[in-house]
Amino acid sequence: MKPHALLYLNTTLQVDSAPSGAEVHTLNTERFGIADARGLKDLAYQSGTGGSRCFQITARSLTREAQNALLKLCEDPPPGVSFQLAVPKLNCLIPTLRSRFSLKSTATATTCDLSVAKDFTSLTPADRIALIVAKIKAADSQWQTDLIKGLEVLISAEDQLARTALTRFITYGDASGASKKMLLENLALAI
Repeated sequence: MKPHALLYLNTTLQVDSAPSGAEVHTLNTERFGIADARGLKDLAYQSGTGGSRCFQITARSLTREAQNALLKLCEDPPPGVSFQLAVPKLNCLIPTLRSRFSLKSTATATTCDLSVAKDFTSLTPADRIALIVAKIKAADSQWQTDLIKGLEVLISAEDQLARTALTRFITYGDASGASKKMLLENLALAI
């Protein structure tokens, strides 16, 4: 079963990312508000051309009211309707709405060096932890960036434990007071 609600980070959606043959509706906005959410809901429940329909939304921010309005729609969409949402960071979304979406990789093999992530995943969990400690002590932020982008490509959507740990790092890694070491260690054990 393919997910009906996909989430992309720090990217702009393209029509070719929609399901094949789907009627595509796009909305690019700085701020997705309650009026946008209500309009989307009305459009989603209207009869389409008979095939599948994909609603692509790219927004820098979403109001809390709009997100609450989208909860039910994304959890139980009309038949043949799917949603794709692109936001700058996971923490743009309230946790309940975030849980309705499947995180899609936003990195590609052409935009990141996969060797860091491949080397990391080939290590034993104990060696991964030791590497994390060394990289944190060295303040190697480029290694962390390459690792996370590479893991976005390598970790499959079906590996829920690893995907959850990766999502947790993406969500909280830059938060004030967050322990990157602890989040990376959690990820190292989940892979």
